[in-house]
Amino acid sequence: MPHRIIKSIDGPRGDFLLAGGLVFTAIGYSYVSTTTPGREAGFAWLPTHLDSDELGWAWVVVGLFTVTVALISARFKKLEALAFMALVVPPTLWAMIFIGAWILGAHPNGWVSAISYSLMAWWVLIASDWPNPPCPPERKDEGGQRG
Repeated sequence: MPHRIIKSIDGPRGDFLLAGGLVFTAIGYSYVSTTTPGREAGFAWLPTHLDSDELGWAWVVVGLFTVTVALISARFKKLEALAFMALVVPPTLWAMIFIGAWILGAHPNGWVSAISYSLMAWWVLIASDWPNPPCPPERKDEGGQRG
């Protein structure tokens, strides 16, 4: 658990945001740097300025924002809600893009990607509702004596 090493992270919620932000940054980088036939098909029905490499920056920006919030979440807990909200946006947008591609016939298997991205957004929504566990009470040092 990163919060045990990096004290500025707010427990498991901060850990989740850190992991999600890093993953989303990597996903965004993959969209910005490379393309595949499936991606091209999924985005083919959108205007040319809304292709996968342009919209991939949404993942990068949200990912970096979420990592930043995670790293300061112990001090600024109220930003966690905003980071969780931001973390839902890219996969929800991608689910809509791929379901649109499937409905319009641009990507016959777009429904599969739409389900995957919808589940990713759902996973974030579920985690956003989990509270951090309460801190255990501190134990007093009894001078090394047992018994």
